[in-house]
This record gives sequence, C-alpha cells and structure tokens, in this order.
Amino acid sequence: MDKQGLVLNGIGKQFYGITVLSDIDFEILPGEIHGLLGENGAGKSTLMKIINGALTPTTGDIYIDGEKMSFDSPHAAANHGIRMVYQELDLFPHLTVAENICQGNIPKNKAGMVDWKEMERVSKELLKLIKVDINVNERMDRLSIAQQQIAAIARALNGNCKFILLDEPTSALPKKDVENLFAIVRNLKKEGISVVFISHKLDEMMDITDRITIYHFTTFS
Repeated sequence: MDKQGLVLNGIGKQFYGITVLSDIDFEILPGEIHGLLGENGAGKSTLMKIINGALTPTTGDIYIDGEKMSFDSPHAAANHGIRMVYQELDLFPHLTVAENICQGNIPKNKAGMVDWKEMERVSKELLKLIKVDINVNERMDRLSIAQQQIAAIARALNGNCKFILLDEPTSALPKKDVENLFAIVRNLKKEGISVVFISHKLDEMMDITDRITIYHFTTFS
C-alpha cells in the first residue's frame, strides 16, 4: 500500500454481532474535497467515527500515505492529522472564541500559566488561514450558529491537520451562510488540506466536491 492520502481497505464494523458496515473501501486524496452522500442509516457517521478513532473497525485496514495505522481514540487520530467537526458542535458556550479554538492545545508561558496573548495570536492566525474575521475575545454563546461552526473548524486546524471531516455542516445554515462555508472549504483545499464533506443534499455536493462516494442502506442477516 503506497498510495498517498488516507485509504481504507475492507472496513467492517459489528455491534453485538450486528453488521453495520461490511467490506468498505474509501480513499481521501491529498487536497481534495470528497463528498460522502447517503441516507440516514447508510453508515456514513459510523465510517467517519472509525476514521477519526472514535470507533475501532471489526475488520479492515487504514493507511496514511502508505503506512498502516491503528487509532484507539480521536486523540490518536488527531496526532496523525485527522480531525472531525461533528454536526452537534462540542463547544464551550461561556468561553471565548480563542479559548474554544485552543482547547486541547492551550499555549503556556515559561511559568506554566496560560499565555493569553499567544492564544489570541494563534486563534487569529487560524481564522486568517480560512480567510474569516471573528472577534476572538467574544463569548461563544454570543455568536451565530454559522460563526460557531467556523470556530469549530478553526479549532480542528489547530495542530497538524491533514484531513478534516465535516459531518452535515450545512444542516442548520441558511443559504447565505452555506455559501460562506463553501468558501471556507475551498480555502482549506488551497492550503492542501483534504476535506470529507458529509451530506444528504445532492445539489450541495455537486457544487462543492471534487468527487462523491454514495453509500446506500443494506440490511444484513
């Protein structure tokens, strides 16, 4: 296995003897926007949780740039550049944008205390990367849903991010904010970051993705 990017071979998943995924092949090429389309129950979220380490596959292998990988947690997957932004944003509403973006990677000064100036700088740089301007000192719960989602994407970029998985990112957004999100996704591609865009909206997929993988629901006995 010498392909570049992230490759899944023969992935299967069972829960208590019930098969929910069977012999799935999937690849994410460097710097592409790959759409994952399918109805509810087709296994999209399960597959993404396997990629980001939240679930362990029952069968199959995962490779990054030709090297076989095994993740036992999202933290382990994140160490190899895989990040996921869930449909239900796991943000801290009473903390600032900067504090949310830097969660899990809080900058410290020589005394071991939080370096607030560095936190602000890092947050601004990450937002600049996706060409968005948000007040990083604003409380998260005072932002719109679209702005909160942007902060969640910026947090995912904090570190060595190579692959970002966006789970139904447009589900709660009006059309104008969808267009802004698409601009952000295209900026991620320009930075060489691979994006998996999960949705059930075919028109959006045709607009934003380079290619699409479609999963359909199968009943296993």
